[in-house]
Amino acid sequence: MVEHNYITNTVEPTCEDFGYIETVCTVCGESDTEYIPPKGHTLEDEWTYVDSGTRDCTYYIAEVKYCTICGEVAEEMRTTYEQHTSSNWIIDKAASIGVKGSKHRECTVCKEVLETAEIPALAKTSISSASVTLSTSTYVYDGKAKTPSVIVKIGGKTLKKDTAYTVSYSNNTKVGTAKVTITGKGNYTGTITKTYSIKNDFTKASVSGISTKAFTGKAQTQKITVKFNGKTLKGGTDYTVSYSNNTKVGTATIKIVGKGSYTGTIIKTFSIKNNFTKSTVSGIATKTFTGKAQTQKITVKFNGKTLKNGTDYTVSYSNNTKVGTATVKIVGKGSYTGTITKTFKINPAKQTINKLSAKSKGFTASWSKKDHATGYEIQYSTDSKFKSVSKSTITNKTTTSKTFTKLKANKKYYVRMRIYTTVKGTKYYGAWSATKTVTTKK
Repeated sequence: MVEHNYITNTVEPTCEDFGYIETVCTVCGESDTEYIPPKGHTLEDEWTYVDSGTRDCTYYIAEVKYCTICGEVAEEMRTTYEQHTSSNWIIDKAASIGVKGSKHRECTVCKEVLETAEIPALAKTSISSASVTLSTSTYVYDGKAKTPSVIVKIGGKTLKKDTAYTVSYSNNTKVGTAKVTITGKGNYTGTITKTYSIKNDFTKASVSGISTKAFTGKAQTQKITVKFNGKTLKGGTDYTVSYSNNTKVGTATIKIVGKGSYTGTIIKTFSIKNNFTKSTVSGIATKTFTGKAQTQKITVKFNGKTLKNGTDYTVSYSNNTKVGTATVKIVGKGSYTGTITKTFKINPAKQTINKLSAKSKGFTASWSKKDHATGYEIQYSTDSKFKSVSKSTITNKTTTSKTFTKLKANKKYYVRMRIYTTVKGTKYYGAWSATKTVTTKK
């Protein structure tokens, strides 16, 4: 068995530092250390006067006793004559959310730390005071979820989504008021909500009741009906109406804007035209039955200007073939609007006396039957101008002759006849035939 072989190393203590005795085995390395306490200073017997020589906060005077062993100041009686000049707070560590910071004041001359303090940890910022801007405030309903993007700012600083806040939506698929909720995250806490609208697409509404208007010098409007999915909407509640260019002759515009739960705009136009009913119509005359449609060569004037058929107006007829009262309808066209209705008579055709046969104190008149006739009227007189006249009415249209008796013998008579046609209680007379003469016999 090998025995230890120790060697000893001694370090003497000083006035302020420990000494030690270390024993180490040279064979196995085992060691042991014994510490020797400091000896302490050995003071001089007399005090020594010390003056720093400066004249600021570092100035002092002192009486000291030095150690006779190490020469260090072992005891001191100091008097300071100037105060420190303190700085403002100096941040050593800035506070953050949930983490405290620290700060100190120091002498601006000697840099001695005069005071230290703790900076409280910062609280999270409430996002409820943030300004929130939505990318869109009104949507058109289409059955899909509406999710406007948001810009969130606090104190002019734009916050970052998913870092400073999260976004959620509610009531955002149907017509009505939807809501977006912004919830603070990270260094931010609390919530803020904003609303936006989902409205029916007003542009899909139907508009009726718009018609051409006649110029009057005043603003022209329309009595419109607006329907959405079969429902009649209410002006002022569901939509508003405004007009432009609706005073003068030309094309006026009507602007219909959705309101309430409707959004969108419908633009319609309508014409303002000259009032054709104020035109004058001339050239309408009585016509004679021919079995064919009867027309007129009319002249239409508006404020002295002769209008053009087919360009400024159209003409149509009704009941203009048979005996009676025909109607001509003149409708404004182009820059004219309105309708003028005029009537004219279609009288029976002119009848012809085929033959006058003399009789004793009389005569017989014969003629051809006319299908459009109701009857016939015959006049005869000894005066060629028919100042004194006798008249006979034949009510049967199939009758084609009439004998007149008890007249003067050997007397010349002037004879004429005409057709009459009764329509709805009114008699229409044809023109008198050519006058023929006959001299009666004895």
